[in-house]
Amino acid sequence: MSWTGNNFKLVPNPSVKDIQRFEDSFMPIPYSGCWEWLLSISGRYGMFCFNGTEYKAHRISYIIYKDSIPFGMHVLHNCDNPSCVNPDHLFLGTAKDNMTDKTIKGRGRTRGELSKCAKVSSEDVISMRQEYALGDTSYSKLAKQYGLHTATIQNIITKRTWKHL
Repeated sequence: MSWTGNNFKLVPNPSVKDIQRFEDSFMPIPYSGCWEWLLSISGRYGMFCFNGTEYKAHRISYIIYKDSIPFGMHVLHNCDNPSCVNPDHLFLGTAKDNMTDKTIKGRGRTRGELSKCAKVSSEDVISMRQEYALGDTSYSKLAKQYGLHTATIQNIITKRTWKHL
């Protein structure tokens, strides 16, 4: 059986020694059922080195305990814990499935004032747009009023940002 890694490259089957090394690299967490990765982490995902190449550990877990990963498929987490390698928490999906799963579970990009980068509120945005629509102000006046850059105001007014309002 061949298996795919995080770059969708085919590599040979892991040996018994590789599987043992993998199994020594996580710790089961009783309360969650997650198998928490203990070694290298990259971008919140566990990484496992095999034949000099690093692969995402959850993908290796899927391959070892479940099946091969078809070309182009992603390995998604039911538990939403990127460092979990419990095969019972993993399932295959497309890139679109991954984005849908992320959105349904509220892990998507936060918009508006919920974003940690927001400098104005939804009410401010509505106010700016109404004021600008009346023709009584300019981008630069609004920028001074709200303490923002003129380009930021332009993006808000033209709905390049804050599109959801």
